[in-house]
Amino acid sequence: MLLEIEEEKHASGVTIVRLKGRLTLGREIQRLEDHLRQARDGGTDKVVLDLAGVDFVDSSGLGMLTQSFSTFNNSGGGFCLAAVTTRVEQILKLTRLDTILPSAASVDEAVVKLTAP
Repeated sequence: MLLEIEEEKHASGVTIVRLKGRLTLGREIQRLEDHLRQARDGGTDKVVLDLAGVDFVDSSGLGMLTQSFSTFNNSGGGFCLAAVTTRVEQILKLTRLDTILPSAASVDEAVVKLTAP
């Protein structure tokens, strides 16, 4: 299944990127990286990655998530995962990335995390 990527701008200025499919090695990861790079180059500094539609993440996907988190945080912005599915949550826990990558139960909660003073 091809990775579907949809973007919307929240009233707070946070960019919400909704994903559906799998984050795995190959063209799909590259498409998402390019999408996030273009958003950042276009002035986006805070991103919520909605994973409600993602059923699997491999090591390449985990690397991309970690790199995106670092990129947005190091540039003074923010990055948060939202609505992580049970299967992906298990992978994050197994790799202990759940202790590094910020996440929230819903997109709305993630937006609040990124906009709170």
